[in-house]
Amino acid sequence: MAYLEDLMRQPGFAGVKIHPAMHATAPDEAPYRAFWEFADQRALVVLSHTWSPDPAKPTQNLAVPRRMAPVLERYRRVRVILGHCGGRAGGMGQAVEMMNAFPNCHADLSGDCWQTGQLEWLCRRVNPAQLLFGTDMNWIEPRYVYGHVLMANLPETTRLDILRNNALRLFGLEPPKGE
Repeated sequence: MAYLEDLMRQPGFAGVKIHPAMHATAPDEAPYRAFWEFADQRALVVLSHTWSPDPAKPTQNLAVPRRMAPVLERYRRVRVILGHCGGRAGGMGQAVEMMNAFPNCHADLSGDCWQTGQLEWLCRRVNPAQLLFGTDMNWIEPRYVYGHVLMANLPETTRLDILRNNALRLFGLEPPKGE
């Protein structure tokens, strides 16, 4: 936690990313407890890798969005971003449940599984203010997700919110001068 405290003083610090599948620890398990308490005390933004249940990769089951429910329930000041919006269909359905249940829950759109009409489907099920553009750089070409947002049959204001304004609000940033 001392290392994180030092990082928070660095210019450009925005939040912390965790990766339950890589850490082989679910976010609601004891090894993360001190981190969540630290993050809650400071109202941090925490991006967590999330993904769909995957029998071929059992560690991904540690990162399904529902595993975040006890964290979101207990640590109400932490603002959680579900990376990849839960991944494929099963995880995305869980991400929708989490966003509808917890106002401090958000999701990013990074990943390789977006299809035509999927963003519109998502926006009908959650508050679009909880959705953030994401790229999963360096794994995914940013234009892939960017194109899905630009081509979505959504109001221009919703697309701009997803691409920029929601992140400005979440991170407490001001829009560029002159806008």
